[in-house]
Amino acid sequence: VITECSEAETWLKGKKEQQDALPKYAPPVLLSADVKRKAETLD
Repeated sequence: VITECSEAETWLKGKKEQQDALPKYAPPVLLSADVKRKAETLD
């Protein structure tokens, strides 16, 4: 469980960094559906 949480946290940080690097008008890298899927995996 701890490993899965750590992997999810690393994934989220990576996606957030990618999103922050994009201009505001670019298509999003981090989608709420992806976050929801990760959360369901952890449940």
